[in-house]
Amino acid sequence: RHRKFVTCTSHGRAGIPTGRICMEVRGEGWGVIDNPPRTRGGTWRERMSLFDMTGKVAIITGSSRGIGQAIAEEMADHGAKVVISSRTIDDCAAVAAGINAKHTGAALAVASSLSSKESLQNLVDEARKAFGKVDVLVCNAASNPHYGPMATITDEQLRKTLDNNIVSQHWLIQMVVPEMIERKSGSIVIVSSIAGLRGTPI
Repeated sequence: RHRKFVTCTSHGRAGIPTGRICMEVRGEGWGVIDNPPRTRGGTWRERMSLFDMTGKVAIITGSSRGIGQAIAEEMADHGAKVVISSRTIDDCAAVAAGINAKHTGAALAVASSLSSKESLQNLVDEARKAFGKVDVLVCNAASNPHYGPMATITDEQLRKTLDNNIVSQHWLIQMVVPEMIERKSGSIVIVSSIAGLRGTPI
């Protein structure tokens, strides 16, 4: 029988608690399992315990709260040096302090804005100055100036969406990818919305 194992991120699957391991058997729906099966790499929990970012440096935009903060904290827990970035330095510093309290010297706070190419270049420059390189870029920050159907978005709101959510990510990638190509090693993660796959009636 077809089986699929996932970690729930919501209560959307038959009320399964967030963070639990879930199993889907085709035609029989979803259910919680406490002991996931072994694979060639071991159990799910064993494989996660082998996840190691020691010696890696990651820039995570929009990491002073929410998903970005969670990504930065998890990467630091797995050995990475992380650069915390958002528009407000105080918020960045608070997250960095929390990480550094747990992992000394693992986090750097740098304020940056998606609307300024110079600001983004400074973010990358400060990361290299502090940690010597950039191994991972997580493009998590974005703008949402309009909540509603396409028919009502203004030209100004559309331009801001395109500039901050596409052009700025392109700039950041251009800034870090040359060293990744030279090293033949690196990762770029672009966080997006489920709305790109499935529309939402509003």
